[in-house]
Amino acid sequence: MDSPLLIHPSTTIEIQENPEIAAIATQSDTSPPFLVGQILIRIAVVFAIASACIVANHATSNSFEISVINASANTPMGHRFHIMFVSNGKISQILYSSNKIIEQVLYPTGSFPKKPINHITIQLSGQNSTDMVTVRTSLKPGEFSVVLGHGFLSSANPAIALQTVLHRAMARVRVWDGPEEVVNAMVEYLGMQEASKTFVDARLDDSCWSPGFLRYCENRENGIVARLNRQLRDRYAGLSLLNRSMCVAYKASLTT
Repeated sequence: MDSPLLIHPSTTIEIQENPEIAAIATQSDTSPPFLVGQILIRIAVVFAIASACIVANHATSNSFEISVINASANTPMGHRFHIMFVSNGKISQILYSSNKIIEQVLYPTGSFPKKPINHITIQLSGQNSTDMVTVRTSLKPGEFSVVLGHGFLSSANPAIALQTVLHRAMARVRVWDGPEEVVNAMVEYLGMQEASKTFVDARLDDSCWSPGFLRYCENRENGIVARLNRQLRDRYAGLSLLNRSMCVAYKASLTT
């Protein structure tokens, strides 16, 4: 049986003699454009839904904005910084990747409140500062400024050097404020997570706050660093943050 879609438009005699066939032929003439339109609409809807999902996933995983300021734009160093890390979006990639690694340590479950972060500004210093990186808190909640010195651009591998610097900066942003020695130890500990550096701890002071000590505590009691960060948020007194027996055991482990 012939399909109506196979009727050639020039077959006018059959169409005129049979009104039903004429109606079918009319539909066949108009249906292809109609079907194409429907297909295009459906494809557009699928793309719209997919785009919305991608945006939603991006917003969930990267819930803060990043701005880059090149205060040395008119210098060779500033030009190199722009070409290597700004124009290709490398800085954002490093920050988001570091944030994911750090969050896995500090916020392993939903019971650990995250420190609010809305916006991070990365600024290459206009001066050749000796400080590799400085993290500053803005007057607006959730906004932070990371000022980079020029030192990483002069290293043998600027990309790895910047990754290390930004990871450390991201750690400082994510750790809640508290006693300086505690915060510094946590930042150093988290910085070593990304770089996979060997822990070398020569500091045996009474405070026991060091990345080596935190690693020792984490190995003995998984999640202690996350709980420590939560205590910083709750503004516990400095002494209540330290397990004295753990500190004694840690020091003993260094002498054996």
